Amino acid sequence: MSAVPAINLSGLFPNASSGLLGILNQLQAAQTSANTANEQRYQDILGLYGGMGTAGEARIGQAETQAQAKSTQDLTARGLGNTTITGAMSRGIANDAENSRQALSEQVAMGKAGVMERRTDQGPDMSMYAGLIQKATAGQQQAPRQATQNIGADFNAGLPEFYRKLQYGFAS
Repeated sequence: MSAVPAINLSGLFPNASSGLLGILNQLQAAQTSANTANEQRYQDILGLYGGMGTAGEARIGQAETQAQAKSTQDLTARGLGNTTITGAMSRGIANDAENSRQALSEQVAMGKAGVMERRTDQGPDMSMYAGLIQKATAGQQQAPRQATQNIGADFNAGLPEFYRKLQYGFAS
């Protein structure tokens, strides 16, 4: 997720009061902060996958060593320890171990891909607040008192949604 570029808000809303521009600047800073936090959390989750599979890899290696030793003992006990059968058995065990390692690697990769696919982080919806500000500034030119009342009602109506998105990364 890329960072939101800084915008010259006073240029976009020339009729907005300094209080409204301050609110917009705070909202933009909150969005940038939310996006940064979401990206850090995402990278932390992906980083957890870097060490996954090491215990499984160790178990596969132990099982391979034990199977090789057992096979060698069985063939030696049967008088076949110095035959070509020993090499064939060793290759079969090594092949089974490699297949297990590949399956483990694919499971870890699928988990990581699932995290990447399900990523839905969203910062606050700045366009909603920009629309509210545009409404407010248009109203200020026509009826300052009524516009001020509308600004508070419209803006406050959007705050719970904004804070849910900021805190949880999604709207409920």
